[in-house]
Amino acid sequence: MKKQTQKHFPTLVLFVFTSLFSQTYADILDIPPNVESAPKTIKNELYGPEISSCQERAGEGWKTSKPDYSEYAKREIKEATIEFNKNITQVSPSLATFLEDKKISDFIDLDTYKIKSDSYVLIQDPDQTNSMGAGYFIMPRGARDSRQFFVDQQNSVETRCNDNNFGLSCSATLPGKFQELAKINKYISEKEVSKLLKNLNTIIGSYKKTYHTIIENVAKCSALYAVISNGKAVRGMDLSENNRSQSSKTYDGKLKCESLGYETQDYKACAEAATYYDAVFIGRKAVETVQQFQYMDKSMDIQTEMAKNAQTDAAAGLKAQKQDIQQKAEMARTRAATETAAVGALWHSMQKIPSIEQIGEECQNKIESANNLQDFSTNLSALYKNAVNDKIGPFNDPGIAEEIKSNIDGACSTYVINVGQTASHALIQNGDAREIIQQALIDAGVNIATMLGTAEILDKQAGRVGDAIKLVNDHDPESLAYDSQDILATECQINPGSENCVNAKYERGVGYHNDGISVSGLQFATSDSTLPIDETTRNTEAAGDNTNRTNTIGGIGATIDAVDKGSGLADSPLGAASVSSTGANGLGAGGGGGGAAGGGASAPANGSARTGGQGANKPYVGSSKKVKYSGGSGLSFSSGARRVAKKEKAENPFSSLFGKKGANKNGVLNFRGVASDVGSKNGSIFQMISKRYSAVSKDKRLEEYQKVNK
Repeated sequence: MKKQTQKHFPTLVLFVFTSLFSQTYADILDIPPNVESAPKTIKNELYGPEISSCQERAGEGWKTSKPDYSEYAKREIKEATIEFNKNITQVSPSLATFLEDKKISDFIDLDTYKIKSDSYVLIQDPDQTNSMGAGYFIMPRGARDSRQFFVDQQNSVETRCNDNNFGLSCSATLPGKFQELAKINKYISEKEVSKLLKNLNTIIGSYKKTYHTIIENVAKCSALYAVISNGKAVRGMDLSENNRSQSSKTYDGKLKCESLGYETQDYKACAEAATYYDAVFIGRKAVETVQQFQYMDKSMDIQTEMAKNAQTDAAAGLKAQKQDIQQKAEMARTRAATETAAVGALWHSMQKIPSIEQIGEECQNKIESANNLQDFSTNLSALYKNAVNDKIGPFNDPGIAEEIKSNIDGACSTYVINVGQTASHALIQNGDAREIIQQALIDAGVNIATMLGTAEILDKQAGRVGDAIKLVNDHDPESLAYDSQDILATECQINPGSENCVNAKYERGVGYHNDGISVSGLQFATSDSTLPIDETTRNTEAAGDNTNRTNTIGGIGATIDAVDKGSGLADSPLGAASVSSTGANGLGAGGGGGGAAGGGASAPANGSARTGGQGANKPYVGSSKKVKYSGGSGLSFSSGARRVAKKEKAENPFSSLFGKKGANKNGVLNFRGVASDVGSKNGSIFQMISKRYSAVSKDKRLEEYQKVNK
């Protein structure tokens, strides 16, 4: 009997394995229907390390402001479903057939990953049992109801069968009865289930992770789209210029800008700021160069003008200095104004460079107003329910809709702002540019303040020089040139009919009668009889000239009637004269002649003025340094010096008048000649002078003096 059993054992084993592996294998999960393939190319693709993949997920909707991630989700779920079914088949090829319409969670507790003992039992087939663990199968608990296929429970095999790793009750079938039992009950080998339990958590986790990944990618792309969609409107970006990798830098290499395509949102503003950065410093050098030439040209003009005016303008040097200072002040102000304008443009361009905080705020405002994720959430939730909830089993999770909402709400913070942690993108590539520009602005601000301060100081200096110019211009130095006083007109000259002038008229006249001179009004008279020559007593008759001005009448202070002057009396003063005479002379208000009959003042022989009495005849010798007129209240003659007469005869100082040259035959005194050429030696000098004076006066050639009332 034993030999017969051994003879047929290989045939039996082959039959069992053939029957087992001849089962039809099925997939646990169904593949989503109507899944479109991913686009091979994207028209007008926006380049960038992150947005390129987002455009594949969103398709053409990215550029039409309606990104749709539903097809992307279906493609991803399809791939995940295929992978899930493959992994299950590798570890448990008969699981789908065994479960039939049941969920995995109906067979295995997905929290503990153990077979549910209240629903399944372990069956031993003694015909297949060996040391490799074969011959044990799991069937639904209802299989035990067919008792005709099982041995007595008291059998020792039963006891050994219950000692298993699944914690299931175990029953052994009668020899040859397992195949009959398998025809009416679903079964799965214990070995297959053991492998399934070891890998099921990983397989399910990988599949579910696909949903989470889809949600995260959609949230990330939604956040990036919220920023990228503002590129044209907010930052003026253009596809033709900004949709490529590029870089730029300033002339000094301090400011560098880099772009990785349209995804980089701060490149355009950074490049513009670099241009203004160069303009500030290159423009500064240009202004300095131009001003140097302007200063040289203006300085030459100032020096030329100063040289031209130096002889006539005492302040010419100060004016040139003021103009030079003012020019320097204006240059400083021009530099400050030019740099201020450039700095303003640089500041404005720096403000256009978006920061990560500004980008995050844009993202939040845009993503909150987006409604395009509602369809995506609905479609993904349906896929999750059909696959996970209906085939695998329910999980203790918030659900797809809640997970989508949670991820979208935090997408901007997670996928945009938290750079270097959860965010990975190229939106901001030039974060250091703002700091470099700020330092340049600080330096430029210091320069502007310095220039304005310099201009103010120069203005003050120019003001002080201006004050000095004013002092020079206002100075009126005393003239060293002779300044003759103007002849003042008297009251009677201005108004001759005035009461004060009409009642004060007097008669005035000067008359010459042979050898005498008479002056009417305030006058004096002299006669040749009073001045006899001591050698011989004789009279030398004057010429019969008679000039009488006694009829000339005018008020006090009135001018003497004008007369034509001849060429007889010279402008040069009279020469010194000496008169030697005896006898008496007198001064009075009456007419001239032999004596002073009117009781006027007498003229003493020594030349001093005395009053009263009749003059006595006595010898007189006098001398005069110069004959001159002295003005005042009346007209008078005075000598420059006098001395006491000596008893002895004095030498005539005018003896040169009567030299050897001989006198003029006609007896006319030449006032323009020297004293030695005048008259004969034996003539009377007074008679000669009187005679000549009469002739000159008759011709109205004498200068008249007037009394001025002050």
